[in-house]
Amino acid sequence: MNNEFSLKLYVVRNSAGKYFRNKGFGGNGDVWVDDINRAKIYLRIGPAKSVVPFWAGHYPKYGIPDIIELKVTESVVLNQEVRFGKLVAANEKREAKKEEQNRKQKLSEAKKDYERTLIKYLERFNNEPETGKN
Repeated sequence: MNNEFSLKLYVVRNSAGKYFRNKGFGGNGDVWVDDINRAKIYLRIGPAKSVVPFWAGHYPKYGIPDIIELKVTESVVLNQEVRFGKLVAANEKREAKKEEQNRKQKLSEAKKDYERTLIKYLERFNNEPETGKN
């Protein structure tokens, strides 16, 4: 497996050194943030380029935003075996508990059904006329 690669990411930065953060429809908070970790990261340059004319055209006194290209060349594999093992164990425990509850519910329903059937049988037995000769 070849681990060598080069990935380019793009971030928009204004003249004050703040990074663009897309708030989305009905979002809240600042559009420009100081921390690059909170910035909107674009996977392609086209969408990053489309942000620049809007801000430069609508807010010319703040200058033209820059596009910063980030080159990623290192990757780290995050091992998920322990986490997955915990999830499987928790899921099995939850399923066992659910199965136990289902068994208890079925037993309770069977007991109630037995009692209803017994009551009906006894009522029918007690209401039948005697047919024997004395």
